[in-house]
Amino acid sequence: MGLHWKRPEHTESTTRARALWRPKNRVPSPTSRMTVLSTRRLLVSAATPPPPTQRGTPAGGDHFRERIAPILEERSGARVYLKLENPQRTGSFKLRGALNRWLSLDPDQRTRGVVAASSGNHGMAVTCAAGEAGVDAVVFVPRGASPIELAALRSFGARVRVKGNDCLVAEDAIRSALRVVVGQHRTLIEGAAAVAVPGPDSRASRRSTPNGRSRSSCAGEHRPGDSARSPVSRRPRRLWNAHGRAGCANRLQPADWNPMDRPISSRKQDHLRLALEHDVERPPADGSAFAAVELAHRALPELDLDEVDPSLEFLGRRLAFPLLIGSMTGGTPQAGVINRRLATAAQHCGVGMCLGSQRIALEHPEHSATFAVRHVAPDILLVANLGAVQLNYGVDAPQVRHLADDVGADAVVFHLNAAQEALQPEGDTRFGGLFEALGEAVETIGLPCGVKEVGCGFSIADVRRLAELPLAFLESAGRGGTSWNAIEGQRAQGEHDRDLAAGLADWGTPSLTSLLACLRYGATDVIASGGLRSGLDAARALALGATATAMALPLVRAAARSSEAVIDELEAFKKALVTVMFLTGARDLAALRSVPHRVPPQVQPEIWEDGAGA
Repeated sequence: MGLHWKRPEHTESTTRARALWRPKNRVPSPTSRMTVLSTRRLLVSAATPPPPTQRGTPAGGDHFRERIAPILEERSGARVYLKLENPQRTGSFKLRGALNRWLSLDPDQRTRGVVAASSGNHGMAVTCAAGEAGVDAVVFVPRGASPIELAALRSFGARVRVKGNDCLVAEDAIRSALRVVVGQHRTLIEGAAAVAVPGPDSRASRRSTPNGRSRSSCAGEHRPGDSARSPVSRRPRRLWNAHGRAGCANRLQPADWNPMDRPISSRKQDHLRLALEHDVERPPADGSAFAAVELAHRALPELDLDEVDPSLEFLGRRLAFPLLIGSMTGGTPQAGVINRRLATAAQHCGVGMCLGSQRIALEHPEHSATFAVRHVAPDILLVANLGAVQLNYGVDAPQVRHLADDVGADAVVFHLNAAQEALQPEGDTRFGGLFEALGEAVETIGLPCGVKEVGCGFSIADVRRLAELPLAFLESAGRGGTSWNAIEGQRAQGEHDRDLAAGLADWGTPSLTSLLACLRYGATDVIASGGLRSGLDAARALALGATATAMALPLVRAAARSSEAVIDELEAFKKALVTVMFLTGARDLAALRSVPHRVPPQVQPEIWEDGAGA
């Protein structure tokens, strides 16, 4: 975790403050030693800095604010401001230096590609700055670089080239084609002070950047790796150009951009924050939404564990196991990061992904980039998403197809969220005649289309009506998982609105009942979701007849940490599913659907809708 502050002008007080940090002036107490270790990357300013812009401090910041800062202030005799480095988009303050370096170039240089030698944060910073310019970035990394860092570099759109055993050797690969010109850039962050322009001389003079490790360059037409130019790496540029702008999927927002200026973006920001930080799940009293299903155990499964094959073909893509990362977020910078982490994990594990509602991209195309994940997940099943009610507000089939094509989606899902819209102060509640509008859209979009609920489930009447449409799938999404009604209750301003949302937090058809209704009365493939939380839940749903499953909130919360955390969740999910298949003697998914099972009568849709169920 890094800390940052501005370097003041040289004064007597700053000289005194720096002297306090010399070894001879340190008190050899445990607290002092901890302070020294925690502040090696600090600059202590005795000058009065401008008032800081206060934003939410992540967990862990309290320790520095409440315990470390007072010690520093006492020892330095100055007011100390600490700023956490890790919440930055690339994990470090190097992003600002790289962006400022690009801004310092002349207009001609800005249009050229950028090259960097780095094994981590500097490369990501340079790539982000290149995205702001709408140009390509090539990052040379040494062998042995962390796979996590490599995945992060690629997630930001970098074209990675592995050269040599350290960053200096990697830099030589750049210098072999570029003439390095280094200027005086005293205000730049370390690692972004070297700039190169194309030259006829393949030899290069050398001068170190302040840390002697990371280098960034501005390249001309003859860039290393041009012959291996990947169409996937250029997709983000095409997406932005389709809206008349240059940029990339990781484009930085303008400095004066404020989500609160746009109601849709503010709403999405609220939804994500509340889902990550609050208890918004409504599982049944007995635990999992699918726990009531019992599968017959086979003491003699008559197969080896490693023979179990949970893979399937779905919507034209091969899935390693029948899971889609569920629809949840998009439209804000944080959501864009989460979507890219989810997609990176989906690509690694071979599962599908459903995007969050893309309505915001229709009204504010600059937010389209937060849904763009194909550059990190070229092979996954990707499903675009739009609220069905938007068809009653002027959105037509060509616009929906445009949203899908922008992100390279294989299919489209329309979500039905009448309860959520009714509880939103800015909700869209014109649901009259929606079935006809939905039918027209599904028939003309030209991609496989599905319909899903968002946590209130389907009744038998709903499923029978939807069976009249040429749908490719239904997603059951009943009550038992994330409650968007509860989330809207957290957003509500008035007491009566909060009470109403609280009363409807458990509204809807239970997940298991909704799934059975879709399976028995539908005419298409069914994705089971709504409180599905493990491979064991998935096995239960698949045994009932579901084609695939979907899970959102646990994976989104994992993605708030890292793509590796998502991969861990997905691998645990697969292991549980394969284990249950083994214990039931199911070699593949077709065999799993034939496993004897028992479902309690109270969750049967026919009985439940007659009022006998709970």
